[in-house]
This record gives sequence, C-alpha cells and structure tokens, in this order.
Amino acid sequence: MSIDQSHQVVAHTVLWRPTGTGMQVLLQQRQRTGYLDGHWVYPGGRVRFGERPQMAASRESAEEVGVQIMQSRMLACLSYAVSLRADPESGRP
Repeated sequence: MSIDQSHQVVAHTVLWRPTGTGMQVLLQQRQRTGYLDGHWVYPGGRVRFGERPQMAASRESAEEVGVQIMQSRMLACLSYAVSLRADPESGRP
C-alpha cells in the first residue's frame, strides 16, 4: 500500500453498547487538529505504514479515548477525497 501526501489511510472505531432504551454510541469532539475542530467524530486516525486498519483503529481508540478494544470486525471500507485547501476569499474548500 502506497501512501503519499494526497492519500492518507485512516481507520475509525464505532463503539456502541445497549441501553434500556436503545444503543449508546461513543463520539469524541475534535480539538486542536486544524481540521474539523469542534466536530463530533468516531475515535480514529491515520494508519501507520505496515499497520492493519483494525490494529490502527484499536490503537487510536486507546490513545484518544482510553478504550481498549478486545474484539473487532471491519464494518466498511470507504474511499473518498477531502480538500484541505481553503479559498482565501470565502474560507471554503
């Protein structure tokens, strides 16, 4: 797998638990990253070179929210492009 500046591989973890009225899902609010700060997201981050996505998701969950993943399975694999460049006039991508 080749990774360059225009293509980053990331893995996120969807953590949930049943409650008396349905399900709870764990989200975290992004802070001080310079990208989507203030937005609520699933715990996750970049996959390191040679690392499996499931291992990256487990590592990131432990680092970001202190949750140790005991069992996991891949739910989906998505590919999409994100522009990190903003228009100087409007501030929009």
